[in-house]
Amino acid sequence: MKRAVLLSLLAGCVAASPREEIVKIPGTSIALEMVYVSATPSPFWISRREITWGEFDRFYESPEEQRIDGITRPSSGKNYLQLSGVPAETMEAHRPVTKLRFHSAVSYCEWLSKKTGMSFRLPTEAEWSAAPGEARVGQYCFESDRPPDFGPVLRGVGPRTAPKEWDQADPSRPVSTWWYRTGNVQGFRVVRIPEGAAADPRRIEISGLKGEERDLYSRVTGEVHNASDRAVDELLLKVYYLDPKGKPHFEDVTSNLTRRATFNVCAPVLRNSARAGDPLPPGERRRFTVDLPLTFDADTDVEMEKFGASVLHVRFRD
Repeated sequence: MKRAVLLSLLAGCVAASPREEIVKIPGTSIALEMVYVSATPSPFWISRREITWGEFDRFYESPEEQRIDGITRPSSGKNYLQLSGVPAETMEAHRPVTKLRFHSAVSYCEWLSKKTGMSFRLPTEAEWSAAPGEARVGQYCFESDRPPDFGPVLRGVGPRTAPKEWDQADPSRPVSTWWYRTGNVQGFRVVRIPEGAAADPRRIEISGLKGEERDLYSRVTGEVHNASDRAVDELLLKVYYLDPKGKPHFEDVTSNLTRRATFNVCAPVLRNSARAGDPLPPGERRRFTVDLPLTFDADTDVEMEKFGASVLHVRFRD
C-alpha cells in the first residue's frame, strides 16, 4: 500500500500513546483500542480486550450492507440464544460477544478490514501468548489445533478446541456454522497487521483447487505462486464453492438452511506461525489445504466439486 494511502487510512486513528492507537470504524460509533506488540518475528497490533456485543451487533445486524461489501453475515444470534435460555444480561453491549463459532469471528475480521481499509484477522497462538491483558472468555486463534483437520484453537478459558459435545445442544441438522447454543463461552480479539512493501496483490496466483468430501467438510487443496519481485511475509485466502455460473457461493440458500456458511479462510504464509511462518520468495510456489463446511444446496445453486479462492490480505516484505 502506498505511503500516501496509508496516511489517509490512519487519519481515522487517534494515537493514545506511542504504543497504542484507537481505530475508528467509519460510519459507526465503534472505536477499538489497539496495543502494539513486537515480541514476535513480525510486529502487530492487537485489540486490548475482546470484541463486545455492541461492536459485533453493528456487523451482523446490518444485512442490507451485505449487498455492498459481499461479506456473509451470521444468522440472528441474540434471538436464537435467548430462545435457547441464554440470559439477556450476558448479551449486553459492553460484554464480550460469546457463543460464537469460528466463521462468525473470521467474518467480523473481514468486515473490519473492508470498513477501515486496514488488514485485520484473528491472532495466531504466538500472538495471543505475547499480547497484554487477561482473557475474560475463551478466545479464538487463527489456526486449527491439528491441521489440516478443522478444529479452531481456543485460548484463555475452557477447552483448547470446541468439543463435539457442544454440537449436541443444537436442534438443527446440520448444525449452525455461526453460533453455539449454550454451555460455553468463547469470543475473540482482533489483530491488525502493519502494512508492508507496496506490491500488486494480483501477482499472487492461485491454481489447482481440488476438493474431497470428508464428513461435514470438503477438504480443498490448492497452490499459490508468488509472481511478484518481493518475498511474501503473510498471505490470507478466502476459499469457497462456485455456483453454476462460476461465481462465489459463500452460503447455502436453501430455505431451511439459509445463511449457513460454506467458505473458510487459510494462510499459506503467516510469519508469526509455527506452521506456515517461512516467507514465500519471489517466483516460488506453496501448497495449502483448508476444510470448507459442506454445502447442502441443490446442483442448481452450487457446483460441489468446483472451488474458487481470493486474496483477503497479502503483506510483502520491505
